[in-house]
Amino acid sequence: MSGYCEVCECDPCDCYDGCVPEDTKMIKYEYIHNEKRDVYYVPRAPSLCEARTRESMFMKYLGTEPYIASPMEWEILLKTFKVKYLEA
Repeated sequence: MSGYCEVCECDPCDCYDGCVPEDTKMIKYEYIHNEKRDVYYVPRAPSLCEARTRESMFMKYLGTEPYIASPMEWEILLKTFKVKYLEA
C-alpha cells in the first residue's frame, strides 16, 4: 500500500486539510440503518480520504458517525436490511 491517497493521489496527512477530489458530481454513500439499535453501518471505504469525507457527511446530515462494517459483516447486514443512500 502506498503512502498516498488512491482517490486524489495526495499525501493523506495533507488531504484532511481540504483536498477535494477532482470529480465534483453528486456523491452517494451507501449505508444501512438499524432503526432498532439506531446504528448506521457503512462498508469499508477504498481510501482514507473517502472515509474522512464520508464521516464528515454523516456528521453533517445525520449527526452521528457510522459504524464501519467488515466485508463479511456487510454481507450479513445486506441479507437483513435494505441499503439506503446519503447523497451529498
